[in-house]
Amino acid sequence: MIQNKFGLLVLVLLSGFAGGFVSNCIMARAQGFEQVIAAKSFQLVNDNGKVIGTWASCGPQAGCLNFYDDNNNVRLQLGLYSAPSEKGMPFVGLFDEKYQIKELLRLYGPALAPVLVQKNNDQDRMILGLDLHDSEEAFQVSFGKDGVSHVQFGNYSGK
Repeated sequence: MIQNKFGLLVLVLLSGFAGGFVSNCIMARAQGFEQVIAAKSFQLVNDNGKVIGTWASCGPQAGCLNFYDDNNNVRLQLGLYSAPSEKGMPFVGLFDEKYQIKELLRLYGPALAPVLVQKNNDQDRMILGLDLHDSEEAFQVSFGKDGVSHVQFGNYSGK
């Protein structure tokens, strides 16, 4: 129930941002000029002025949407990677209260295969996705505490 409400809240917020942006663009063009608002970050605050979300840089030429819990911890992050080998690749990250990533949805490998990575203590524990080289077949692999991989099904060719 809580997850459904949170998902609905995220959908409503993103829809609001998109609707505002589109209507602003339409109105600016209708008036015969374009407006540009430039900032290093934008903050979403609640009725008490507390920051509950940001739209900011998460690296050179990469933006992120961050959503915070009541203790000002990033719990949800949507963004683009900025590292040269992954530049521009999208990700969605779910974090615990210590800013440790627990769940990561991303594209990876030469075929830009979708993968869902579950982590604990900064270690991959399970990866579910499509083959990293041809994106045709599904795979699931788990990792023991020692880091040794165990393929449950499919072709996991590693990173």
